[in-house]
Amino acid sequence: MPFLDQQITVVNQELLKVALNDARFESGRFNSLAGEVIRDGKTFPCIMSQDAGKGGYEALDLAVIDDTVPIQIYHKVLAKRYELNVQGQKSEYGDRNKYVKETVLVKMVVFGKFSALNVTNEQLEAIITTNFPDNISKGDNSLADSLNLDSLTYAMQSTNFLSKSVWQEEYTGYEFKLAPEDIFFSINYTINSTWRKGCFQLCNCLT
Repeated sequence: MPFLDQQITVVNQELLKVALNDARFESGRFNSLAGEVIRDGKTFPCIMSQDAGKGGYEALDLAVIDDTVPIQIYHKVLAKRYELNVQGQKSEYGDRNKYVKETVLVKMVVFGKFSALNVTNEQLEAIITTNFPDNISKGDNSLADSLNLDSLTYAMQSTNFLSKSVWQEEYTGYEFKLAPEDIFFSINYTINSTWRKGCFQLCNCLT
């Protein structure tokens, strides 16, 4: 589905409106879609930036743990599921308006410094989850309105507070290097959207 990067950006935008709308978070890094790089048997996340001039995606920078910023967030797509939903009356040619229901499983990774934020793992997670977007209606978010979707909702699934477990998932093969006061957890959530087949052009994905 086109525009997945933008759908994830909507999450960041909605959180920044209320949950993270505080001076403590102003200098944070709120990245959208991240990929994964494998090098010498080790894996690490990589933030991807769409570059229309080069006709594709390119690595922008490594999503390394940066303790110079108070908070850092990025998102990784884990899986996608599609379901065809046929609506409308059958025409004399056997055609119908075909809608696709798409469910995307996403992991949000959150890193923070207690010394800069003055909140614990659990407190920061609560700030995010209690303000996490759910149903995005027309007019709620201008970016979401531009995506040509029939519906767009988000649903939280689970949180992993085990920082070493999250580290091993994100930095396979690298030594665990978090300080005791570091905040590091992940939140799994789904993006649920409905869209009509044939309503998107390739150029929409590259601009």
